[in-house]
Amino acid sequence: MSAASQLKRSFEKYGTAYITILECIDREGELEAFKTRTFQILKPVLCFWNEANNKDYSESGESQDYTAKVRILSEEITDVADKVNQFCRVVYGNVTTWTESEEWTIETITPRRGPGEFKVLELTLKLPKEGNHVRL
Repeated sequence: MSAASQLKRSFEKYGTAYITILECIDREGELEAFKTRTFQILKPVLCFWNEANNKDYSESGESQDYTAKVRILSEEITDVADKVNQFCRVVYGNVTTWTESEEWTIETITPRRGPGEFKVLELTLKLPKEGNHVRL
């Protein structure tokens, strides 16, 4: 068994969560200056989910976001890879409905290479904490 197939099998067997990638759809409003931004489900994907810096900050000036690092197999999203960008959103779980407060923003998309042809995408995600309503 090749190293790439072993790593793929480890994703299938030990993946920690599903995420649903949401595609950003901009629609023109009645007036040219107004756009409506909506999101639709692009694809649910098995991943390794690792949250970081999620302490309860009470002092002013501290981080107001939850952050997470997500690793997914790039071959899992080859059919939609051209649509995955920083305007997309991610929802934890394999969902069909969600609320805006559950949407994680994509901060960075970093390709990683493993042995052989094995390729992983690492997404850095942010979720604003309560009271921090900064949205793109």
